[in-house]
Amino acid sequence: MSILANAEDLVPFAGMALGLAFFFLIYFCFKVTSDNRRRTRIAELQAQAAENEARLKSLMIQRGMSADEIERVLKTGAVPAPDFRGSSDEDDPEARIVKILAENGYAGDDVERILKAARVGDRVDPRSVRLVETLAENWSKASDIERVLRSRPAQGPAGAT
Repeated sequence: MSILANAEDLVPFAGMALGLAFFFLIYFCFKVTSDNRRRTRIAELQAQAAENEARLKSLMIQRGMSADEIERVLKTGAVPAPDFRGSSDEDDPEARIVKILAENGYAGDDVERILKAARVGDRVDPRSVRLVETLAENWSKASDIERVLRSRPAQGPAGAT
């Protein structure tokens, strides 16, 4: 046997090696491109954040805030929203139900019907929140959620027996 006979046996492996090299070349090009896009996007977001911070500072100065107040706001990273209702949305079952339904794409009329069905007296029953959340996340129809809420036994406020 000669060396050429052995070289002919290696031809299929040479094709696989060439294919593998081509694959790694494509992967490398994709990796470099995606890394550059990511770095560019990060730089854009950082520039936008710096611009927003400069605008926020100028607005706070225009409103007459002191340096201590401005520093405190910038350290927290957000301007606290005033609470006009006296309670947060996390404590309000009606607001939580509206948020859940909005996040799951329910129409305004459906939200209104579901809230009406969730009320016990003039308040939304806090126990309804988890029920609505489970049904909404499982893509139940608004009419089905309404029917389930209305079929519950009549009970007083949460915690009453």
